[in-house]
Amino acid sequence: MLINGSRYIDPDAPNPVGMFIAMAELGTTGKFPERGVGATYLALTTRRDTTNAGFYRDDASLHTIIISDEPDYTKSSTVTQPEYLDWYEGLKPDVDERTFSAVIDPHRGTAYKNLAEQIGGIVWDINSQNWDQVLDQLGLQAAGLSREYFLSHLPVAGSIQVSVQDPAGILLKFKEAVIDPDTGTYVDSDGDGTPDGDWTYDTNRNSITFLSYVPTAQAEVIVTYTLLAAQHGVADQGS
Repeated sequence: MLINGSRYIDPDAPNPVGMFIAMAELGTTGKFPERGVGATYLALTTRRDTTNAGFYRDDASLHTIIISDEPDYTKSSTVTQPEYLDWYEGLKPDVDERTFSAVIDPHRGTAYKNLAEQIGGIVWDINSQNWDQVLDQLGLQAAGLSREYFLSHLPVAGSIQVSVQDPAGILLKFKEAVIDPDTGTYVDSDGDGTPDGDWTYDTNRNSITFLSYVPTAQAEVIVTYTLLAAQHGVADQGS
């Protein structure tokens, strides 16, 4: 799609807000099979130096955001999920320079959700009314403020405690979010569209990720847990 002669928004765009609205409002008359994974893959492989020439830059971070209420129908002949994961992680050597976020129906967007959790990014229920919250999070993430913090060692399950000391010296404590085994989504006891907890632990990435809170650049994130190997207390800190 060309808007004002461009396929993407750059710093020289005369009306970036208007261009974004025109690009985002695609309507509902397109083909049924949604292939978000395949589309992003083709955009940065076969079309990287032709149709999308100039979009990908070696010195820029890469943030993909999928918004869909359908499953991903990408054909395996285009790219499989394991192939996509290896390819995407190879685009940027630093984990802070690449994210994959999914605003999806949690019951249908499993493929998108899995990639967001493996690559690192925001997972949000498309049915939620709190769009201002997710837009703020996506913006902060793209600006380079991290929500994910890696542990130095493997922790004993259930022993992780997370707190943040903000620039003013105030210590904030955060609660772990719990996933409902029946629905596969975070427990939301009051039904307001947001999880009860503040962060989650990923065993595959050995990291904690804040769900809504984003520490400022001057904040100190403190993750305390019991060391699995030695079975004694250890504090692991990141900022």
